[in-house]
Amino acid sequence: MQYATAVNAGVKTAQGIIVDECLQTSAEDIYAIGECSEFNQKTFGFAGPGLDQAAVAADVLCGGNSRYAGSVVSSRLKVVNEHVFSVGEVCDFPRHGRQQEVMYKAEGIYRKIVVHNNILIGVLGVGNGQNFPGYRNYTSSSENFISGNAGCFYSMGIFG
Repeated sequence: MQYATAVNAGVKTAQGIIVDECLQTSAEDIYAIGECSEFNQKTFGFAGPGLDQAAVAADVLCGGNSRYAGSVVSSRLKVVNEHVFSVGEVCDFPRHGRQQEVMYKAEGIYRKIVVHNNILIGVLGVGNGQNFPGYRNYTSSSENFISGNAGCFYSMGIFG
């Protein structure tokens, strides 16, 4: 369902078409996925979350009991032979209230680590992207993260 169509049909919208954990809209038997949908006050404009949503919606439509819990948004680019990536939430979001940011700069490497309630919620990096898949795992985990300990970052491979 496209956003304009949803608005004209009276379906609940905000930044996107509001969906529940089954990806159903406020209209009976109408589902929305991808960049037009909004789940838990978040929109996802990347292919990965759209595929996550498609899998849940397909299962629900076939009588399954899958539920969408959100997606970790990540992107990876190579700009002028330099790795650039972001995972999770790397901007200052008021809904988190207080969050901590730790930045690391060394020759050819920059990392910004964003922590909220001792949970890693985002990593932004430039240079040496070999550990990129691991960053996504850390941000999708709800494990406690010690935010003031640079040694912890090194042992996790976040800075290297």
